[in-house]
Amino acid sequence: MKWELLVTLIFSISLFSINFVLAVECGSVPTNGCTITQNTTFVNGTYNLPNGIDIENSNIFLDCNNSMIRGDNLVNTYGIFIVADRDYNTIKNCHIANYSSGIYLTDANGPMDPDFNNLVNNTLEYNENGIRLYRDPEYNLIKGNVFKNNVYGIHLEEASSLGPSYNNITKNIMFNNSISDVHISGRFSDYNNVWDNTINNRVVYGYTGHNVYVINGIENTYIGNATGPTSEGLYIYGGLRVNTNRTYIYKNYTFDGGIFLEGNGLVFDCKGSIFSGRGLSGTRGITFFGNDYTIIRNCNIVDFASGIYVADNNGPIDSDLNLITNNTLKYNDKGIHLYRDVENNTITNNYLENNDYGIYSENSGGENPMYNLLYQNEFVDNTVQAYDGGLNNSWNNSEIGNYWNDYDIDIEGCFDADSNFICDDPYNISGSAGSRDFLPITGIQILEIIPIQVIRDVDLVSGKTTLVRSVLKNRYNVSQNINVSLYFEGSLVDFNESVTIESNEEMNVDLWFVPDSSGENKQIKIEVLKI
Repeated sequence: MKWELLVTLIFSISLFSINFVLAVECGSVPTNGCTITQNTTFVNGTYNLPNGIDIENSNIFLDCNNSMIRGDNLVNTYGIFIVADRDYNTIKNCHIANYSSGIYLTDANGPMDPDFNNLVNNTLEYNENGIRLYRDPEYNLIKGNVFKNNVYGIHLEEASSLGPSYNNITKNIMFNNSISDVHISGRFSDYNNVWDNTINNRVVYGYTGHNVYVINGIENTYIGNATGPTSEGLYIYGGLRVNTNRTYIYKNYTFDGGIFLEGNGLVFDCKGSIFSGRGLSGTRGITFFGNDYTIIRNCNIVDFASGIYVADNNGPIDSDLNLITNNTLKYNDKGIHLYRDVENNTITNNYLENNDYGIYSENSGGENPMYNLLYQNEFVDNTVQAYDGGLNNSWNNSEIGNYWNDYDIDIEGCFDADSNFICDDPYNISGSAGSRDFLPITGIQILEIIPIQVIRDVDLVSGKTTLVRSVLKNRYNVSQNINVSLYFEGSLVDFNESVTIESNEEMNVDLWFVPDSSGENKQIKIEVLKI
């Protein structure tokens, strides 16, 4: 036993001695695991350093003099390591290959983080991460570097609610990085500038956040099929989590992961972009759990299990008071899917065609979609136009309901004795709620009302001649003669005695008036009657 103990003690002391010897100043010819505590310039050469180099001080200037620093492709190895409060260092002219991270900046799992460092004119290749900023490095400059044949060129990665922030990434050249050229992981990797880089693959982000990709009109340069944000807006990747209001690139996107809205008061405007799934079970085009006062508009969503999925968070947080408008949903299992405790949402002016269910309202565990308002939507050739398994949902407002293409002419039971383009009898909604649309629309629809003075959508100005354009559509299979009247604040101000709209035609009808009052929230109403 005494002999075994002696061997153990000697072995431990030997290991300690080796580690202590390795932690030496690098000098001009670096050795494996050496440290740098002062300004240093390497002799040009190739250095095999499996344990890399540690920067152990602040205000250090390291010039590698275009030397190659090479690792052994081992896990958790770093070419150059900057940790804790090592600030205001400059690392330049280093050629670094075969590490987990070529250059690695991280805090020390505490309040000290490496800030205001300059990483310039380096080449990083064949690493997992060319440069990795982990947890809380801030205000660092990554400029003029070349990243090639890495898995990630630059990786900004959050942990424990901390993420790299306020870093400036510019004038770098990226190519042949297999997953992404710039990869921004997590909600807390935020407020960074990523601009004026040459991108050959992707600039990827998990959250919309507040990162900036265009400064003074200068954006990243994308080569070939490379993708990322531009001056038009963010590129939409599958799985993107929307937690801020941003603009987006108009494009046809194909993905299975869909988009997740996280936060209240968001406006997600697709600007007519198409989101295409692949018809896989459980996929969703747009999802939100526990959001309030959120708007989804102008999205075309095709071939998901649920086109738009609105649900509570399986807990006390509901999805309430949201607006879903001007979207087109086709070939989904469920076009719009309301699940569990979602209340007081408005769903209007959406077009739903060839879905298994146009709109599907589903209860579970005693939780019900309730008090939602659904009106002026178009339901066309869905297997089940709508299903309501909730409570007290309204399928019309006080003036108008929805258009149902299986209930818009006499032979289908839609009679219009008073010629007001509203069916005289309700439309029955499938489902346990026994809901009805009490004001179903016949074949003439008012798609849009546009008041125009000088600039569209401005407040009305008293005494200024105003054009009101009505966009009408005839869903009947025959032409219709109609009268169009314009009301302002409840008073008739203009009308068109007769106009003919052909079958399936979309027509603009222009009427004029001079407002006698000004301001916002003025009521303009269009009334269409059959002649």
